[in-house]
Amino acid sequence: MITRYFSLLAFSLLIFGCQTNKEDQPKPFGHTFDIKQASSQWDSTGICVKSLLKDGNSETIELESIDWNKEVQPFLNLDWNVPANKEKYQYDSIHLALVGETVYRYKALDSSLAVQLAEYRYQEDKCTEIHVRVREKNVAYNYYRDMILYPGEGYKIKAGQEVTGIMQVDFKVNLSKKSAYEHLMGYFHRGDMKLPVRVERTSEEIPTITFVNGTERIESKGQKDGDSIIYKIPVFPTELHVIHTKDSIIGKWYNYDREPSFSMPFTAGLKQDVNYKSSVDLNGKWHAQFHRENRTTESIAIFEQDQQNLYGTFVTQSGDYRSLQGEILNDSFYLSAFEGSHIYFFTGKLTDGKISGNWYSGLTFQLPWTAEKDADFELPDADTLTYLKPGFETVSFTFPDLDGNQVSLSDDKYKGKPVILTIMGSWCPNCMDEGRYLKEVYNRYHDQGLEIIGLSFERRGDFDKDLPALKKAVEDLDLPYDVLFAGKAGGKYAAEALPMLNHVISFPTSIYLDRSGKVVKIHTGFTGPGTGELYTEFVAENEVFLKEFVSVN
Repeated sequence: MITRYFSLLAFSLLIFGCQTNKEDQPKPFGHTFDIKQASSQWDSTGICVKSLLKDGNSETIELESIDWNKEVQPFLNLDWNVPANKEKYQYDSIHLALVGETVYRYKALDSSLAVQLAEYRYQEDKCTEIHVRVREKNVAYNYYRDMILYPGEGYKIKAGQEVTGIMQVDFKVNLSKKSAYEHLMGYFHRGDMKLPVRVERTSEEIPTITFVNGTERIESKGQKDGDSIIYKIPVFPTELHVIHTKDSIIGKWYNYDREPSFSMPFTAGLKQDVNYKSSVDLNGKWHAQFHRENRTTESIAIFEQDQQNLYGTFVTQSGDYRSLQGEILNDSFYLSAFEGSHIYFFTGKLTDGKISGNWYSGLTFQLPWTAEKDADFELPDADTLTYLKPGFETVSFTFPDLDGNQVSLSDDKYKGKPVILTIMGSWCPNCMDEGRYLKEVYNRYHDQGLEIIGLSFERRGDFDKDLPALKKAVEDLDLPYDVLFAGKAGGKYAAEALPMLNHVISFPTSIYLDRSGKVVKIHTGFTGPGTGELYTEFVAENEVFLKEFVSVN
């Protein structure tokens, strides 16, 4: 009976091999992604796996080939230029500044139309994802087909069918072909709590895995170690030791950056379809507060949502909490990120216009937070928080470089040149972001005399013990400027090493010295790419300052 009704059933398939040029992907309205042209490049060879689920029981059959074009025919003739279609569909678009994404959406105004939804996602001029839903209903059955395409990466079609009436059958068929990428949901386990993160996995024998936080991608290539595969996370001294199965990843994450080091169980699997519904509007700027026993930390929370998908970040006077991504369920939500050193997991619930929630990280960290929408709330000016004590005009120090050679600001290499000092640490995610930015600054202005020196304060405060982690960060980030070992991590120790400063409250903190050696600006913290327009504004404003800073004789 199952075989008899296969032609009526919904299915799910992954199709690969399509490559599209940027020129072939103009923005809709008027011209959408050409699915018909792309489908001509789909690979119909290779083994496909069909799995059937009925009454909770599953069976698997291998298929040698499949006529993909026939199976996806309902999607191939979409033409939004037809005047009649424009009148049958509601068109809208939304720009998500935090992830640099624009979503174009066509939604059917009549439930009887076969194509109920078509959605196109673009990063600048590149189409990155397409979602098309087709629905068909008659006296015997009711089915839908959802096609999700990742142009240049792969094609995924998922579908479900309810067979009703005289047949009284209810089952699903999944048909899949292994893809170049799998999109998984990962979890770091602490006790009975799971901290979520998005993961991509390639189909190679030793897969490459990528952690995805909004626009941020942390990629790691694996190395075989017995039955396991070890992934060294970029920049930070942390590793993932895992075993891959067809549908999952199972293992542990090891953080050697702590004293003592620790591990957390890690799993990842295919993300289950959940019918999320959003009943709240979180878009905009919020005045957020993190509540500790003895103090409250002020923050700006920025949220953008697209249906149930949520993007955001928190900005404090010391920096930001990455490019966060999550989902909304009714009036509750979560946001998370993993950059290799820290796991950020924020939960929240909106009640009477106010948010209350918790921030979780690592093995035990938990902190309550609250927020109210406030478009006018601002943090203190980052250029006013750290300054020289009375009687000082410059900064002086002597610290070893990574080869153990003693380096001072008074060395000939820096005399008569504009210099940026950055108080940093290899363990610090915001310092990683600032390092990438300062690398660009150095490459633009070094020929005009600019020098940059990183003053790195490390976990253990011991040159020999901290050197491997510091070298790894410098090499992975490919920093072209000098980095020195300055001592033990912490604001207290940094202030002792640089006693001319009133205090050091943030890693990173950047000190700008003109060609005469005088301090002309001290910038506390760093607002990174995860803050979207705030980062863009900072870069633009600092560029104006840098041009004058470097050019002044």
